[in-house]
Order: sequence, then structure tokens, then C-alpha cells
Amino acid sequence: MFCFHNRLHGTGDVVLTELVAVMRDRMENPNPHSHTSKLFASENLRLKKMVEEAGEVIMAAKDHDKEKLAEEGADVLFHLLAVLLAEGVDQRDVLEVLAKRRMPPKIG
Repeated sequence: MFCFHNRLHGTGDVVLTELVAVMRDRMENPNPHSHTSKLFASENLRLKKMVEEAGEVIMAAKDHDKEKLAEEGADVLFHLLAVLLAEGVDQRDVLEVLAKRRMPPKIG
């Protein structure tokens, strides 16, 4: 099994790709001591954590606390990935939606 803290390095796409690989491993090979495995085992926990972390992002933004906002943003992203993976939605599909939204509208 992969260890989340020992595997991640780099930035951007590399971190996201490695994080998803670790999370998939936790989903496919549950570890009773892993927070990530516990998220995949319980839909209620997954969704509760998503809402909780989103609220913490709002509070950090309201306080204009950039460091806390980055931390809470990372937590939201992590828990969103758990929700997406559990529901069978690939993060690339989400990125594709964002890419399509970025495209300029067709004229004529």
C-alpha cells in the first residue's frame, strides 16, 4: 500500500496524479488505520467531511487568512477527490468540464 505522506512530491499535475493514485489504492486496498480508507467505507463520513471542509474554507476566506485558506482549500480538494472517486468520476472528467468552460464561445 502507498503512504500518502511518503509518496507525494512535486507540484501541480504531478501531485494531483500521485494523490489520486494513493487514494485509489486506499479505496481498492482498505487499511483500517487510514483516514482515506474510512472515507471510502462511509458515504455519510465522506459527504459530512466535504461540507465541513467547505465551511472551513468560507471561514478562512472571511478572515482573509491566506495560509489557513490554502490549508483548508487543500482539505476541500482532498475530500472532493474522495467523493469523485467513490462515485466513479475521474478527476480528468472534471478538468475537461473546466477546459470546455474556458473555451471562447463559437461565433456565428
